[in-house]
Amino acid sequence: MTNSYNSHHAAPGAYGTFTLGNFHTRGGFGVNDGRKPGDQQVYIGFTHDGKALTALPFFERLDSDATAAFTGESGDAEGRSLQAIPAESITRDCGWGSDTWQAPGIRFRIDSPFGPITEPGRGSAEALRRALLPAVTAELEWDNTRGQSEMTGFFAIGF
Repeated sequence: MTNSYNSHHAAPGAYGTFTLGNFHTRGGFGVNDGRKPGDQQVYIGFTHDGKALTALPFFERLDSDATAAFTGESGDAEGRSLQAIPAESITRDCGWGSDTWQAPGIRFRIDSPFGPITEPGRGSAEALRRALLPAVTAELEWDNTRGQSEMTGFFAIGF
């Protein structure tokens, strides 16, 4: 019996990504498919009144009834709207293992930690676990210090 590699199938092992790309395009989670990024709507934003939703522009459109998921209100989405933060209001900082988007009222940062890997048997098991941890962390910060009403933040993926 022989094993052969079929180029149409993914190699054994785990693969996962979280991708945010060009504004007004899809992104999100890609799992076990190293050939393409995630293909979901990504909604990262806030609201002051539960009706007008403001978000970083990582989506193509708002699904018609999705605002209920953000506001906790069921029923008719009438009167609700989603507006993308204009690109000129957003600053982006790409680091060696980080990517940060910031606009008035919101900051979103993704970190992909990396560093030296201790040779097995030479360092502690804890150091080796930390160095090989397959994780990406995200930090989301809302700033309502100048707000006149309560702010509600949201992070949602439309699968």
